[in-house]
Amino acid sequence: MSFEVIRQFGVAGWRQLDSPPRRRFGVPVGGPWDTESAHLARMLVGVGSGEPAFEVLQGSAEIQLGSSGILGIVGIDGTASLNGKEYPLAARIPVVIGDKLSITARCACLAIGTGSGEPIKLDWTPVLPSSLRFLTPGSTEFMQTVTVSRAFSRSGVRLEGIAPQNLPELPSEPSSVGAIQRTPSGELIVIGPDGPTIGGYPKLGSVIEADLPLIPRLKIGQPITLRSVTWSEAMTAYAERHKELSAIENLWKLSQSV
Repeated sequence: MSFEVIRQFGVAGWRQLDSPPRRRFGVPVGGPWDTESAHLARMLVGVGSGEPAFEVLQGSAEIQLGSSGILGIVGIDGTASLNGKEYPLAARIPVVIGDKLSITARCACLAIGTGSGEPIKLDWTPVLPSSLRFLTPGSTEFMQTVTVSRAFSRSGVRLEGIAPQNLPELPSEPSSVGAIQRTPSGELIVIGPDGPTIGGYPKLGSVIEADLPLIPRLKIGQPITLRSVTWSEAMTAYAERHKELSAIENLWKLSQSV
């Protein structure tokens, strides 16, 4: 299937999840930021994780279809509209050549397939972030409410609300998606998938894997609580979220077989 992006606002583009990792060469991973939504969108159209997903972040996109097939759209805080008819951001939609699709969302992923079928809504409720859990290098407990800044892109998100501490920069060291850097001005930077691979700002810690898909779902101006957790709590949170997603996938497979 092919389509043309007629118009876009905010950040939008193709993201390849399973491209060879090249961060060791200074090239960010560049995959979808909300890997959970991207996975479910691919599941809706029956394609594997090796297929790219089209991501819309904090904005909108208008798309014209160049061939027939099916679309899987999963996201948060917005709608999808096909030729003027609205669909939820958790649906499989059949399309034909010339159809026009509009997506407006805080964060959404679109996957394409070559099959056919009736529109189907996915029974999925996205987790809305009110806090982000992170692992800290030491055993120090940390909890602080901060505000999501307008400085929001795939490179990272700035969080405001912590007093300046005049901490000196350190020798540059490797960084990763979800790393939380503390700037001299007091702002925190949460590194995104297109963010730097090295940096000298002191690190507060790193967002746990279960909460990584929540970062692009943050809303500009939203208060968010940062809370440090133990390794055991991080592993438990990951296992619980993986179980929930597996249950969604199993129910989808069951509904497809009926």
